[in-house]
Amino acid sequence: SEEELRAIIQFVIISALVIPFLPNSNFGPYDLWNLKDIWKMVILVSGTSLIGYLVAKLVGNKGTMLAGMVGGLVSSTAVTLTFSRRSKQGSGGAETGSFYYAMAIISACTIMFPRILFEVLVVNSDLARQLWIPIAAITLAGFGAAFYIYKKRKGKKEETSLPLKNPLNFGTAIKFALFFAGVMLLVKYSSENFGDKGTYIAGAISGITDVDAITLSMAKTATAPENYPLAINTILLAALSNTVVKFCLVMALGSKALLKTAAIGFAAVFLTGLSFFLFYLLR
Repeated sequence: SEEELRAIIQFVIISALVIPFLPNSNFGPYDLWNLKDIWKMVILVSGTSLIGYLVAKLVGNKGTMLAGMVGGLVSSTAVTLTFSRRSKQGSGGAETGSFYYAMAIISACTIMFPRILFEVLVVNSDLARQLWIPIAAITLAGFGAAFYIYKKRKGKKEETSLPLKNPLNFGTAIKFALFFAGVMLLVKYSSENFGDKGTYIAGAISGITDVDAITLSMAKTATAPENYPLAINTILLAALSNTVVKFCLVMALGSKALLKTAAIGFAAVFLTGLSFFLFYLLR
């Protein structure tokens, strides 16, 4: 359609037409920033979101759980917001819809972890070879919980689609570039002044609003094997922070039935991630 074609054209502009004009030299505090490198991260995140958006449009109205999974590639926060609100509006009753909406939300929040691994793989394949084990465990826990919720489901199957918007525009790309640069500075300043604890604090704070920026920042800076545990733990902490935020959204906006059902999945994801965080912290 015209909307999908516009998204593809915008991605071409963001990737192929902008990057050749950007300087390839470091500047700023700690000589930290490189416009060409920062824009490459913008392209990576935009491309991943575009794929999710196009797949979501292709899949269409194929069920709530699938909509949640595919929508999670674009924005798991948007999925959480949408289905939390719908849980109070469902025609089949709050309890009926809660099972399907919970599956969608948990699936969206879980698919965030393979997305994290993909981004790290592109930037730092050596780190990805260490990160895949906790990511795989968390993913299995999340989808296992979603399947458990599916087996417990009540009521008629919900068929719905997400009102996802085109994730690509130049303004969004600029905002992410600025946010990514800010996260890089926050991590560098925190680690220089407060050591590993400072890096963890930076990860937890940045994860409240976005996981991509801190993930890519840690993937870029973890250049030696001795830095991998810190990078993995910071990424996990950011993802856990983001997961807690989504649980709070469900608690604030969703029905009581949705909260009760979704809590199973959130607990599975959070406790599995926390276990690996403590493992890498104490080893």
